[in-house]
Amino acid sequence: MKITINEIIEELKYKDTVVKSSFEIQGISTLNDMKDNTILFINKYKEELVDKINSMKNTFILLRDEYRDCISYNENVYVFVKNPRFEYARLIDFILSKEEESYKIEAVNGSYIASSAHIDSSVKIEPGAFIGHNVTIGKGTKILSGAKIKANVKIGENCIIRENCVIGGYGFGFEKDYEGKNFRIPHIGGVIIGNNVEIGAITTVCSGTISPTIIEDYAKIDDHVHIAHNVIMGENSIVTACAEVSGSCIIGKNTWLAPNTSIINGIKIGENVTIGMGSVVTKSVEDNQVMVGAPAEKLEDAKKFKRIKNKMLSEA
Repeated sequence: MKITINEIIEELKYKDTVVKSSFEIQGISTLNDMKDNTILFINKYKEELVDKINSMKNTFILLRDEYRDCISYNENVYVFVKNPRFEYARLIDFILSKEEESYKIEAVNGSYIASSAHIDSSVKIEPGAFIGHNVTIGKGTKILSGAKIKANVKIGENCIIRENCVIGGYGFGFEKDYEGKNFRIPHIGGVIIGNNVEIGAITTVCSGTISPTIIEDYAKIDDHVHIAHNVIMGENSIVTACAEVSGSCIIGKNTWLAPNTSIINGIKIGENVTIGMGSVVTKSVEDNQVMVGAPAEKLEDAKKFKRIKNKMLSEA
């Protein structure tokens, strides 16, 4: 379903607008990946962003009033608002509600599959699964009973998606509205899963907010694991039961996360790292490290501290 610029402006009651172009919206941009024919929100005023804004074309731009007198008003739609991030959430929520009206879900052998899904003929789908809009599943993959594959998920070849997991559901992200109430930010980036990946039972892999959450080839994720939005899980990594990886983390290849590991949002775990059972990782970790404890520290540092503590206690 196509939604016009005028329909958006009227429905969301945008009053302070400058319309210099009429175009079809084809996606979402970020400040790190700006594209024409998209929606872009700029939450804070930064002088260095002016040139970027002026380079855009056919873009629906939500921005603060501070930009009003310093941009060149090219072939775009400019919407001046108090809170661009909140208005972006409102706008995407509106577009999704319109698009979902046209989605078609069909019952197939005891599962429910969107007509827009692209599924290789060799894929095995057990009864009770759900496969949503714009999902792609590669050859040889197995989708087990109760698995929920939400919109905009791409699954590679020879994967196993186990019982009752959820892939591509919304991450936990909110913005305050003008009354201070929490308003959910739609997560539309989807998930990209590589080849030969396993996702355990009752595990969640959340959709990216704008860019996708990524699980690379040969990653193995156990039961009862939570992978938050925008995570990049490296090739051949292993995540064991009840681990939690917070949003926008990067986990290097060949890394092992032991049971009940917790990773704070936005940090990077290097390659060939082992995180011990129950560890709470609060800062980035270099390659080839073994981390233990809460908060997590290098294993050799933990052993050194234990030796010093024991010596002090024995001398007391």
